[in-house]
Amino acid sequence: MSNRSNKLVSSLLIFIDIHFINDYNLEYDLAKCRGLIDYVSYIEKNGVKVDGIGTQMHINSNWDRSKIDEMFRLLAATGKLIKVSELDMGIAGKKTPVITAAEYAEQKDMYKYVIEKYFEIIPKAQQYGICIWSPLDSPANSSWRAGEPIGLWSEGFVRKPAYVGVVDALSKK
Repeated sequence: MSNRSNKLVSSLLIFIDIHFINDYNLEYDLAKCRGLIDYVSYIEKNGVKVDGIGTQMHINSNWDRSKIDEMFRLLAATGKLIKVSELDMGIAGKKTPVITAAEYAEQKDMYKYVIEKYFEIIPKAQQYGICIWSPLDSPANSSWRAGEPIGLWSEGFVRKPAYVGVVDALSKK
């Protein structure tokens, strides 16, 4: 590139800082969710910019759906950008070798439920995205949810029903 081209490119660069606060168990402990929202208000009153709130949803397929709904409602009411920064899902703490087809179906339904509720409850202008924490099931020697079927694929890269649940939820968008 010529020197002139370099100057043009560098003058077109725009940097945008987006500041998120991120925490876990917000859907499990609604008092914690409210406390985090209060904390955001407090730090903003003291001059700290917060553009969004991220929720780390390391959940199980039998999680309380009403709490998930309420967490999304509370977060949406902040007017902030909202992202699910880490979504993974075990099956009641069970290890992969003992999971039944019915339990995989429950996991599929819960993945679908969480994603659909995110898009239903969080206003479009506040939707910052959903990140799947682990695309694969966790190996037995992992430091994170060891041996649990948390992914959308098995350790052998076989699509699980959970994958279909995610695709179904996203296809409704």
